[in-house]
Amino acid sequence: MFEQHRGHIASSVECYMKQYNVSEKHAYQELNKQVEKSWKDINQEMLRHSAIPMLLLTRVLKFA
Repeated sequence: MFEQHRGHIASSVECYMKQYNVSEKHAYQELNKQVEKSWKDINQEMLRHSAIPMLLLTRVLKFA
């Protein structure tokens, strides 16, 4: 937020609004849909059998 007040960095919402010429509310809604879909994809992949130990996968997921 500090950078935005200084005018240095645009938020993802601001970028989405400019790119698709939509309102702030619409941008938030669309970005929230994308986040939800991504988390569903991540969770689904976590349920697959893998050669990577679950302990390692959960640690990596915590960084997401």
